[in-house]
Amino acid sequence: MIRKCQICGKEFETKTSRGIKYCSKACRMERNRIKQYGEKIEKTCAFCGKKFLGTEGIKYCSSECRIEKNRVKQHVEKTEKTCLFCGEKFKGTQRQVFCSAKCRAGYHGRNYQQFKQPEPRLTTKEVQQVEKAAREHNLSYGQYVGAKRLREATP
Repeated sequence: MIRKCQICGKEFETKTSRGIKYCSKACRMERNRIKQYGEKIEKTCAFCGKKFLGTEGIKYCSSECRIEKNRVKQHVEKTEKTCLFCGEKFKGTQRQVFCSAKCRAGYHGRNYQQFKQPEPRLTTKEVQQVEKAAREHNLSYGQYVGAKRLREATP
């Protein structure tokens, strides 16, 4: 039996009389794609301006154009923003929420100086002395160090 493909229009021969509508697996897959996403129409790329065939909702001709548009948008387009920590106005990119590293550190509950320069590590002997003092106060090492830092931080 000779039939005509519903996608490409090519004539093909089948051995059965059941409802075979497509000449190949590729045409059958194209029909499924059309059913799911819709017909391809001529569009213009929102980044490079090139004409391409795409479905509804597609803005860019390639993933490269989409990625480049996002990169340009994030790093070039600076808008007036308000710092999430100090409330000052600043010009920032799409992803920026703080006006400075100091505000970012403050927002996350860190002292800026500690954020910039980490505390020096204790020697093994110093750690053993702190552990001994913690045992004398019936506290774990972490509890003892935390309480000590809290006492030092409050005036």
